[in-house]
Amino acid sequence: MLIQGMVTIQDLNAPSGQMRSRPLRSCLLSKKVNDDYYVSVKNSMYPNCISYKATDLEQLHCKFIEEGKLGLRFKQPMHLILVKTEDKTMLKMFLRQIKDIISGKKVVIGTRNMPKIMPPKKNVNRFDPGTFEFVAIDRFDKRIMNMKQLNKLVLENCTLSSLPLEMGHLPISYLSLTGSTLSTLRHDQDIFWDWMTIDTVDRTLKTLKMDSIGLENLPFEIKFLKNLETLSVAKNKLTYIPQYMGELKKLRFLFVADNNLKYFPDSLFIRTFKELDISNNMFMESESLDFDHISAYMRNINTCNIKKSQMLVVKDLSHLAFASVVENCINLKRQEIPRTLWPKFDVVGRCIHCYEFVLPEYSVVQHTIATPCALKLIKNHTTNSIPWQSIICRFKCTKSSRL
Repeated sequence: MLIQGMVTIQDLNAPSGQMRSRPLRSCLLSKKVNDDYYVSVKNSMYPNCISYKATDLEQLHCKFIEEGKLGLRFKQPMHLILVKTEDKTMLKMFLRQIKDIISGKKVVIGTRNMPKIMPPKKNVNRFDPGTFEFVAIDRFDKRIMNMKQLNKLVLENCTLSSLPLEMGHLPISYLSLTGSTLSTLRHDQDIFWDWMTIDTVDRTLKTLKMDSIGLENLPFEIKFLKNLETLSVAKNKLTYIPQYMGELKKLRFLFVADNNLKYFPDSLFIRTFKELDISNNMFMESESLDFDHISAYMRNINTCNIKKSQMLVVKDLSHLAFASVVENCINLKRQEIPRTLWPKFDVVGRCIHCYEFVLPEYSVVQHTIATPCALKLIKNHTTNSIPWQSIICRFKCTKSSRL
């Protein structure tokens, strides 16, 4: 059954100041898929539909049904749908149908009134600049940049050649890129994470989901997201977690299942996570520690056999610039940093004694075995402890020798 009218969707999990949402011209319809009944809404915010299982319906608000108004409260997701329509008769029939469904009756739902496009295209493409949540269909639409109050942005299963730098000016607290296809072009990869360097998103972003997007390493720009609480990078190709993740002091939910991780950084050792998923990785594999990414870095820069005296020569200006960027957490875009310095972000870490940043050329890398600390720890039943990688200054722990 199809209802057309004004629909407001309120996210009951949103902060109190962001719970309000504008009514949008929408289509509300009931449908049956296999043996399950659903209520779906389609409008400019959800042009590809958002659906709710009838079994998740917690409460019906039908006090004002005679005025063409109806409320439906769902528990998953926790949304309150407010419907207002001129077709009061159809709304009453819709209410009766929903009541029959939740009472367990078998309800036959016709499909002939379900249009392929609803509402009309001019309404589907009319973005609401005051919305707090947006779910993309297959790509990033630049009109999203007009949503100055956007709190939740879902770009799942999209084709993303790049994300605009200006996206960092949106006050989003939730971003999901899960299942999306990222560009393989070098230029696109170089600028893809620039939005993380903008102060606004650095302050507001609390949840970042990047599952199943083919990541081989985490972008070093993620260290600018100082208020990040939840990071999900499951089902990727990660072989290590960089030491700089310890700089994210508010990170309490970490999901890294189904990767190729061999160890964790010592910078996260004292962290008590609320939830940590490390299942289906390569911890404690016999050869896992022989393929350390720091060893690969040392081979690449050909410094494995550098003598101690050679290490004490004055560094060039590029190393001084790198030291300044790391120590002061300067929000520079990747293109503003020499490409030769990019790999250093993946291997730099704090000495466990002096707590100063040090590069592998001037440090000793050690591994210890311990169990992560988490209120909810998800792991393989054969994994009791995992290796932790720590860094110690090779020479005297002084500020002048750390980089």
